[in-house]
Amino acid sequence: TADCDENKNAISGALKGLGWSEEKENEFISTLDIPCLNEVILDDAELLEIYLNQGETLIQELEKSERESAPEKSLHVLHKLAGSSGSCGFSGFQSQCSGLENRLRLEPQLLASNDLSSVKEAFQDIREFIHSVNQYLQL
Repeated sequence: TADCDENKNAISGALKGLGWSEEKENEFISTLDIPCLNEVILDDAELLEIYLNQGETLIQELEKSERESAPEKSLHVLHKLAGSSGSCGFSGFQSQCSGLENRLRLEPQLLASNDLSSVKEAFQDIREFIHSVNQYLQL
């Protein structure tokens, strides 16, 4: 259907708008559940805004839990990030958060700041992508 094509265009249009390297673009695409993300963009673009706002808050909570060395709080935040990411089509980020959550559950003392910075970096890419989707949809 035309809708489906339009959506693929929204994803690729948003990616073009970011000006990322082809390598980074391909890497990012490989972390997406494209049919799911397409559906969200087409049917419920506000959901991406809600996801983004909640995500920003969760990332801040994650930083706080790291500063306070509170692994149980980190677990809670990672679990929430994973759940909302999956429902928006960010399946690679969902796996990243779930994987970290599972490791942390087994060995709470292992929460390393480089784990958290990789989560923060991945979310930064998602943030840029969502902003770009919004700009693309306003064209």
